[in-house]
Amino acid sequence: MAQDTSSPGDPLARVAQLITQTTPLAVEDIRPEARLVEDLGLVSLELALLASLVESEFSLRFEEGDLIAVQTVKDILDLVARYQAARG
Repeated sequence: MAQDTSSPGDPLARVAQLITQTTPLAVEDIRPEARLVEDLGLVSLELALLASLVESEFSLRFEEGDLIAVQTVKDILDLVARYQAARG
C-alpha cells in the first residue's frame, strides 16, 4: 500500500515508490522523463492500478480525460501538482 500520506514528502519519490508497487522496477530506475509504457513497460492494467494508487497516495480524484494525456512520470507529477493547486 501507499506510504505515509500525512507528510508532503518528495512527490517524485512518492510516485516512484508507487510505480515499484506495480512493476519489478527499482526506485532508482524511475526518472521524471521516463515514459510509462515505452520506458517503464507498464501495460493498461498496471496504468489503471497506478492511477488508483496515486489518487490514494495524494488524496485526489482524477477526471478520466486527464489520465488519457499522461505519458511520463513528469506528467503524473504535473497532474498531481495541478490538482493540489486547485484544491488550495
